[in-house]
Amino acid sequence: MVQQSSRFSVGKVKLYHHLVLAGLMRAGLIVVGEWQDQNLQLKYTDVDYHVFTDGAAYVVKGESPFLRETYRYSPLLAVLLVPNVLLHPAFGKVLFSAVDVLVGYYAYHIVRTAKFSERKAVLCACLWLYNPITFAVSTRGSSDSILALIVVFSLFALLKNRDTAAGLAYGFSVHLKMYTAVYALPIYLALQTRLPSGSAAKGELESWRSYLSRLLLPNRRKLIFLGSSAASFFVPTFLCYMAYSREYIQEAFLYHVSRRDVRHNFSPLFYPLYLATENTSGGGSTFAALLPQLLLMLLLSFKYGQLSDLPFALFCVTFVLVSFNKVCTSQYFLWYLCLLPLVLPKLGLSVRRSVLLLLMWLGGQALWLVEAYYLEFGGKPLFLHVWVAGLMFLVANTFILCFMMAHYQSHIPRNKKAKNK
Repeated sequence: MVQQSSRFSVGKVKLYHHLVLAGLMRAGLIVVGEWQDQNLQLKYTDVDYHVFTDGAAYVVKGESPFLRETYRYSPLLAVLLVPNVLLHPAFGKVLFSAVDVLVGYYAYHIVRTAKFSERKAVLCACLWLYNPITFAVSTRGSSDSILALIVVFSLFALLKNRDTAAGLAYGFSVHLKMYTAVYALPIYLALQTRLPSGSAAKGELESWRSYLSRLLLPNRRKLIFLGSSAASFFVPTFLCYMAYSREYIQEAFLYHVSRRDVRHNFSPLFYPLYLATENTSGGGSTFAALLPQLLLMLLLSFKYGQLSDLPFALFCVTFVLVSFNKVCTSQYFLWYLCLLPLVLPKLGLSVRRSVLLLLMWLGGQALWLVEAYYLEFGGKPLFLHVWVAGLMFLVANTFILCFMMAHYQSHIPRNKKAKNK
């Protein structure tokens, strides 16, 4: 009894210390970033953060945040950042950083829900808390940490059978950013009715018709999740529409659907879109290019259609979405990085293999960044080189995902469960 209590308390204090330390490190970066913005030519704050703040300033005046050019987000984000105008310009950075730390907190609890050890759960949380990419994104003023928290919380609530809370969070995430809509199918499939416990023990085989019925037909959990998701999406969307009419729909939704960014980015489609800028019929070819992406996400949703596999399903779907998207910047990596700590315990990768995969991922980015640097700052016509580097990064990402899928363990072997206890 004494040993169990001691081990439990040490684990809790350890996580608490990591959360506090990660928060303090982010606070320090915010202070340094504020100093850099005021004293150096190279600014630390993300350009989008100024867009958020300007949108909030219009809200304070009782005007539309869409009066700020390039404000293409939910008006609720501008409302949330009104303290940027009334209190201090760094309020949003502090908020995003605090939310960033909470992602690590829920990552820990999701890993523990999967029956892994305290130590492994803390290590997985640390992979997020001390990730330099997450440090930079939140402290520079990107709002993506809010989406990361909502997605991770939705997953946590689903694993805890809190379907209403999960649905409310998920629906609101789609309102904030449409990319999370791709999670609807894997979540729906994961909420399938479970087989009676005695069937598996007796070795009874389920017919395809029965399996598809369980997978596709609605049940209580699916209906609760769908209903609460619909409510939390349509209510804020309707309120924003009532306040800002068609301007809101155009800027917050339709713009992102029709967006064709011909500036160099990691996307394998950037160069074809760049060449087709004057071609009015480019929309059909773009849709055709996205078909493999949609097909892959569909197949992955069905392949990992179990609740216990849901973290990995969401990770795979997001990884494919980002890698094959028509626009891909480094900020998009955060969409799947917030899910990576949740799936690592089931991959069973050695430290050596993990490091090699990380180096492959970083190396693909480094190659692209070198070419992009000479294009952007050297003024050299290297669009084709940048595109080829992006294709090589896509190949690296494809290999990484296939490798992870090959080593993924849906069910933890009993001997490993025993070690984790």
